[in-house]
Amino acid sequence: MEMPGQKLKDGMNIAPDGTIYEILDDGTIKRIGKVSPDGKLKPFGKPGIWICLQCGTENSAENKYCRKCGRQEVSEEIILDPGNYTDKGDYIELVRRVGNIRMIEKNCFSGSMTWDQAMRYAENLRKGGFSDWRVPTKEELVIIYKIKNICGINRKDDWFWSSSVRSDLTGYAWNVGFYYGDVYYGNKTNKFNVRCVR
Repeated sequence: MEMPGQKLKDGMNIAPDGTIYEILDDGTIKRIGKVSPDGKLKPFGKPGIWICLQCGTENSAENKYCRKCGRQEVSEEIILDPGNYTDKGDYIELVRRVGNIRMIEKNCFSGSMTWDQAMRYAENLRKGGFSDWRVPTKEELVIIYKIKNICGINRKDDWFWSSSVRSDLTGYAWNVGFYYGDVYYGNKTNKFNVRCVR
């Protein structure tokens, strides 16, 4: 049984439907868990447990933050609540912070750029009186994909850079396609869109 998708660290893989799996030495597939819409890895056979996607620590359902690294549980209810977003013209302000995101760039640079150019663009960005804009992580881009209509992102805006770099291939960085929310990696010299957060 084939489950195509992207390779993660420690021999793990992620299928397009969010299933995390491992290919054993004999070629069989061991299904480990599935990434839920709120961004948490729910292991199969362990109800009430979620696994932090940042550090891999198991947490109980009562924990809103990872007990090891402090990553916040992102509620799907908060993410999709239209009342949580205020249109400020060239950026969206969140009433309740989602993870580390408080603002999302709306009217972004019209054109594609390399990863290095995207990082410099974020460093030089000044909007809303703020200068600490940054390129979002791949996990944050998945959240933005879910609210792309609120952020003014249409289907013509194809792929967006994240700040996340592959740990085993530093010349490659993760990007998210805004057609279907696919997460892939590409050479940093490729040209994609960028939309900053703070």
